[in-house]
Amino acid sequence: MSNMKSRKTLLSGALLLVSVAAIVKLGGSIYSFNKFRRTHLSVSSSAVRTRDPVNSTELPDVDFSRLSEKQKQEARQRLNIETCTCGCKLTVADCRLNDTACPLSKALAAQIVDQVRTNASKSTGPPFKAR
Repeated sequence: MSNMKSRKTLLSGALLLVSVAAIVKLGGSIYSFNKFRRTHLSVSSSAVRTRDPVNSTELPDVDFSRLSEKQKQEARQRLNIETCTCGCKLTVADCRLNDTACPLSKALAAQIVDQVRTNASKSTGPPFKAR
């Protein structure tokens, strides 16, 4: 009986040791992945900025052709101030330059340009949201 009890205790101890080792190994793997992700995959908004939107005279899929020079300047200023609603935390101009596939920044940019063109430079409604 005593021999069986000590075997159970030994097996329980071994199982506990294996479990702890597995948890430590998993924790190390998670730490390594997070370190890799922070270093290689995560990008801050300052690092995303590959082109300078303030000095850009053109933005992808933004039509400034119907604006006067003064209106273009106002539109560019707003595009560099207003934040895109796609979740990227960039301005509309930054998002247009660095994520040309973003439908939200494209629509927001068109809305801003249209508002400037029609002299409604301040937004009258809520920001554009995708459905």
